[in-house]
Amino acid sequence: MNKVFKRMVLIGGLSLVGAVAEASFYQQKGDNKVWYMQGEEYCHVTSPAQLEHLGGTGKVKEVKLSDNIFAGRKKKGECAWPQGFYQHQGESRIYMIMDEEICHVQSPDQLKALGGADDVTDLPQGTEIKSGLKDIGECRWP
Repeated sequence: MNKVFKRMVLIGGLSLVGAVAEASFYQQKGDNKVWYMQGEEYCHVTSPAQLEHLGGTGKVKEVKLSDNIFAGRKKKGECAWPQGFYQHQGESRIYMIMDEEICHVQSPDQLKALGGADDVTDLPQGTEIKSGLKDIGECRWP
C-alpha cells in the first residue's frame, strides 16, 4: 500500500475508529433508498455502482419503518466513496479520494507518484462520486 493511504480509513464516509462494527445495508419497505450503516452512523448509498463497491450487492435487508433502525444513530447524508482512484468509463479524468476530499489527478506521472497507476476503479457514466466530499480541484503532488 502506498504511503499516501496509511491514514485512518473512511468507508462510505463513515469513520472507522476503535473496534470496527460490522457494516449493514438496509432498505425500508416501500422505499427504493438503500442505507449503509456502520456502528452509530449511517449514510445514503448513491447508486448501484456504489452499493457494489461497498460490498452490499445482494446484502440489503428490507425493514419496516416501524423497526426504527436509525434511532440514536447519526445520519451522515450521502455516502462518500472509499479512498482510492476513480474514472468514469470513456473519460480521461481520474479522481483521487483521500479522507473527506476529492481531487482530479493532473497527469499520468502524478497518478504514478500517488500510487494509483495500476489501481483505478472504472465507474459507469454519470455515477456521482463527489457526494459528501470536499472538492479541492487539482491533486497535490506527494
